[in-house]
Amino acid sequence: MQSTQQSVIIHFQYGLDTLDSLHDLENELETILEFAKVGFYDGNEINVNLNDGYMFMYGSDAEKIYEVIFPIIKLFPFMNNATVTLHYELPIGGTKEKVFSISF
Repeated sequence: MQSTQQSVIIHFQYGLDTLDSLHDLENELETILEFAKVGFYDGNEINVNLNDGYMFMYGSDAEKIYEVIFPIIKLFPFMNNATVTLHYELPIGGTKEKVFSISF
């Protein structure tokens, strides 16, 4: 069976003065994804004015990635009301997306 590449992309509102909190979250995500062996954190894109950004994670199962990272995400208030996109590449061809907001 061929492995498929799936992704978790999170769009968040940031609005802080420094990138310290974002870097703290990135470090936590890298650690937990490596420990759980479900995928990897591939970085972020953040608006130059720090208002909003995106985080990118990849692996073979987007649902498992999200399940592993959600407890960490909840520790960072700027992630409240973020929009999550789970992107699936289907083994038979094509793609599927699941988009939802998170609140805590």
